[in-house]
Amino acid sequence: MTLPRILLLVRNRAVAEICQQTLAQAGYSIRHDPAVPAAPGDGEDWQADLVIAEWGASADFQARLERMRLDDPRLPVLLLAGDADFATVQDRGYQRLPLPLKPLDLLGKIDAMLDGTASAPRPSGVTSDAPGLVAQSPAMQKVLEMARRAAQTDVGIMLLGESGVGKEVVSRFVHRSSPRAQGPFIAINCAAIPETLLEATLFGYEKGAFTGASQSAPGKFEQAQGGTLLLDEVTEMAPGLQAKLLRVLQEREIERVGGRKRIALDLRIVATSNRELQQAVRQGVLREDLFYRLSVFPLRIPALRERREDILPLANSMLARYAGLYGLGQPPRLDQAAQHALQHYDWPGNVRELENVIQRSAILCLQGVITAGDLLLQSSAFAPAIQATPAAVEASAYGDGETPAIRDLDAELADNERKLIADALRECHGSKKQAAERLGISPRTLRHKLQRLRESGVELPYAHDG
Repeated sequence: MTLPRILLLVRNRAVAEICQQTLAQAGYSIRHDPAVPAAPGDGEDWQADLVIAEWGASADFQARLERMRLDDPRLPVLLLAGDADFATVQDRGYQRLPLPLKPLDLLGKIDAMLDGTASAPRPSGVTSDAPGLVAQSPAMQKVLEMARRAAQTDVGIMLLGESGVGKEVVSRFVHRSSPRAQGPFIAINCAAIPETLLEATLFGYEKGAFTGASQSAPGKFEQAQGGTLLLDEVTEMAPGLQAKLLRVLQEREIERVGGRKRIALDLRIVATSNRELQQAVRQGVLREDLFYRLSVFPLRIPALRERREDILPLANSMLARYAGLYGLGQPPRLDQAAQHALQHYDWPGNVRELENVIQRSAILCLQGVITAGDLLLQSSAFAPAIQATPAAVEASAYGDGETPAIRDLDAELADNERKLIADALRECHGSKKQAAERLGISPRTLRHKLQRLRESGVELPYAHDG
């Protein structure tokens, strides 16, 4: 099925990046043309189903929009405009979306506009309340349908699956699909925080509760009030803390560390694990009573190799996002050999591994076309399909697959990532939160990347938590 095609006429780089990331993740085919040329016939080889344009006063901008409307009076046009331009936009008969741009508002507006356009089919398996989710496979569509049903209640949900399958993405989908969607979504990785700090991080603490507690602070449970708390890798909690979590699940209330006041909770808890829960119980890793509490509504997310229909749509979505981040213009195109390679690889690292492969291939590709050799897939199971590529020939000479080219690529990717982070922090005046949004990653991921840079001796300027 042909995906709806959206022509993006946006000069502002930040607005363009938000549009590209949001639309690509929702499954649309995008063409970004920031120059907005006035020459007749420009771009007529790519027929758009909808146009998103940033409102501007220049004559060439208005001329192109008017010409497109004359060529196809039914063509939907959505203008991104401030309040001051509202009357002008309305007079010309265009749909308007106010700035600053909100991704969910953008998707909802496009969904409504394309709903009445017979020539523009809606994306398969992707809904406006699930940006970032690609679910064209029957297996993943079934998971999302069950998650959507569970989201209408306050039942706790346990998301299971291998590392990298997208458990946090699905948990955010649950939050957005629930009556708590307007509340906060708070995530904590239980495996990433030392045991001595995890209790205070979860429950909060009172002033003087321990050395260094100079003032009281709420924990993640309180921060998630009215919304959703994600306990990522919950099975990695220490047994003593598991007992306290069990009581929270039973009583729906907490006490801060060093406090006596009970605080009633009004939130949904979503937990994740890449372990087999019953095996974890047998091994003594997970308390049996906690197992039964967490398993009220278990959802297993299939591995990427079990939903191969999602591989190419995911890859194209990622390519569109990285094209915006790296300033590549048009997203690179996967040739037939590359598509075959992606679909027949086993993806032991799941979606996370796919994203790494797509990121580096977007950097390596020439003339906007990604070949099988650009993917640098290292699995021996895949070796016969790429043995004729230069990368594979070089790898066979080194035996261990760690060729000089791959080592150089790792250094180049690290350097590019450092530059992207530094540029984002500078453009956002040091705000980590805004920089993470610009980079398309979570603030937690950005903090981890900055920590790794500091540990390697690189201290980026400007960074602060605002």
